[in-house]
Amino acid sequence: MTSLSFRKRCLGAIITLLICPTMAAAQSADDCPSTLASVSNDIDINPAPQIFTEIYEKLGCQVEIVELPTRRSVYAFNHSTVDGELLRREIVERFYTRPLVRSETPVYTFANSLWVAPARAPDPNAPIGYVLGAVWQEGYIKDRNLTGLSFRNIGEMFDKFSNGEISRFIAADSTVHQAIAAGVFHRGVYPTKLEALQSGKLYHYLGAEFAPFMQRFSAFIATNETFPDLSN
Repeated sequence: MTSLSFRKRCLGAIITLLICPTMAAAQSADDCPSTLASVSNDIDINPAPQIFTEIYEKLGCQVEIVELPTRRSVYAFNHSTVDGELLRREIVERFYTRPLVRSETPVYTFANSLWVAPARAPDPNAPIGYVLGAVWQEGYIKDRNLTGLSFRNIGEMFDKFSNGEISRFIAADSTVHQAIAAGVFHRGVYPTKLEALQSGKLYHYLGAEFAPFMQRFSAFIATNETFPDLSN
């Protein structure tokens, strides 16, 4: 009887060891967001999607990241087509109608500026290039009653700048620096910063039902130097 009881206890311990890791993995996977939106017409050439994918994997989650224009991204979040948005400024919260959670600390620090063609004297009456749908850019043009020229995406705007069709534009500093490094500007025309416009912080957003995962995400980024500084 004692031997049989011992064998039963051993068998129970073995089963527990086999099942518990599986249960833990399942519990971790249950709180995983599956789809995130990345704004395609603002900060669209930074390493954020790859970094987010790697962080999610370390936290036991497989996530799909889809690129959407600014307003469509908000719409997709509000209608639960996506589980969250990769990076957003706090100002976007007024457009959310879905209960949400925000990362406890900012993911990125950013800076935005007015850029000009260095070989030309700045013309205060020249239209300013901006990306249609980028909330902060549209707001900057509208609030200051400036003459703007909109583009469908930032690549188109940079191309028109290189071709001399526009002489100035507004954009995130990190986007411009990365575009220069990637050889996006051609014909040897590289923009020069004329005026620093604003700086701020970008947060990660998820639907409120993913609060447990967001706590894990926030704890991870608080203890790991994962994201580059975008304010330079």
